[in-house]
Amino acid sequence: MGKFIRCCFAILIFTILLTGVTFSVKAADNALTCGCNPAFLGFDYERKISDKIAVELYYSNSRNIFVDSSGYGFGVKYYFRGNSLNGLYTGLNRTTIRVEGKPLLDLCEDLFGEPASYPYDLNYAAIPLGYKKVCTSGFTFDVAVLLCFGLDVEHPRLSATGGIGYGW
Repeated sequence: MGKFIRCCFAILIFTILLTGVTFSVKAADNALTCGCNPAFLGFDYERKISDKIAVELYYSNSRNIFVDSSGYGFGVKYYFRGNSLNGLYTGLNRTTIRVEGKPLLDLCEDLFGEPASYPYDLNYAAIPLGYKKVCTSGFTFDVAVLLCFGLDVEHPRLSATGGIGYGW
């Protein structure tokens, strides 16, 4: 697990350094991204509400060997540099995932404990640490490491995610 965490942080830092040199920033009020991690495909809409604060809504769906589920959530992000939708951020997310059936590789049981039966719901909160950039062309990307905890999660867990999309 320690190697995974170091790898996620190394990718995050590399991305920040690479994009800081390569892309110019666009002042955007909205961003729509399509992202994934090894277990899901998701869509995220983020709206700037002040210079440092943005709100987001997201939906994910997964039908593969890892998990058979769909989920939704919302969150608030705080951007450290005072430029919402561009830069380093943290925040708080609330997510509900509905696991429909037992997948081929039941990683959900390993991550979240033993479920009583299928289908079941996972409810958790997460604190992201990430980096989002909206370029002048509108191209947007977002990478983050999340600490998931609470409600249906026995112990805090780490997750990583990333996405590309369009900002306006």
